Amino acid sequence: MKPCILAGCPPQETVLDPFAGTGMVGHVAEKLNRNAILIELNPVYVEMQKGRNAIKSVLDAGAAEKKQADKKNDGWLF
Repeated sequence: MKPCILAGCPPQETVLDPFAGTGMVGHVAEKLNRNAILIELNPVYVEMQKGRNAIKSVLDAGAAEKKQADKKNDGWLF
């Protein structure tokens, strides 16, 4: 994967993996300073991907945004 990513994607750009499986392409892309978009339909593989740092940071970022939105509401319903 590393030679393919280096040959086909400049630094700071995005790699698209439409059959992500366990997310190895995303993992290698992150190590090579590339972004990655992973697409996977099988929920078993999606769960495996959640253990990888790149996926965790995306999920954690979404959770942080939700917490900020919840704080803005301050318990008021309107």
